[in-house]
Amino acid sequence: MAQLKMYRPGLLQPQAPVLPEGYALSRYRTEADRAAWCACCKNGLIADDADESAYEGAIAGDPDIDQTQDVFFLDHLGEHIGTVTAYIGQNQVGMVHMVALRTDYRGKHLSSILVRAAVEHLAHKNAKYMALTTDDWRKSAIRVYLNEGFLPVEYDIGMQDRWEIVLEELGIEKTRMLYEDATEFRMIYRRSCRQ
Repeated sequence: MAQLKMYRPGLLQPQAPVLPEGYALSRYRTEADRAAWCACCKNGLIADDADESAYEGAIAGDPDIDQTQDVFFLDHLGEHIGTVTAYIGQNQVGMVHMVALRTDYRGKHLSSILVRAAVEHLAHKNAKYMALTTDDWRKSAIRVYLNEGFLPVEYDIGMQDRWEIVLEELGIEKTRMLYEDATEFRMIYRRSCRQ
């Protein structure tokens, strides 16, 4: 089954991340950061037994990604506890990729910091709009993306139905939906509000 796709219109102004005390944002510096990246991405985005070759496949092997500019970490007391990659892909589209928090930091409302850092970075790179993919079952991530201005995309058979179910499960009444070319498709409603 195809992943859900979301776009954030480029005209929306980015909001700077607000960092709680003891937290900071940093960027990839050396190969030693790869182990921390893996620790953040395990238990959801990469296999629990994955090694640093997962970083190579997802990040270092992508020619569009400048590791020292596009790979961010959220740090707590100097230790990497979250990550996001934000880079410019084809046609000047900003890609938000591999948003992850270490398991022991999930549920603390920290993902929005990573998403805001990515959006701010891509806005400075003049992204036409921003894009990401996710899975239907990642409800907390989808809620963060919606709150940060990302909208559902109609690009495959059944997408509107899937999004109506997601909205229902999140208790969100409605949202705008875009076509794959980032133009307006329609307003969609959660399943119980279908008009």
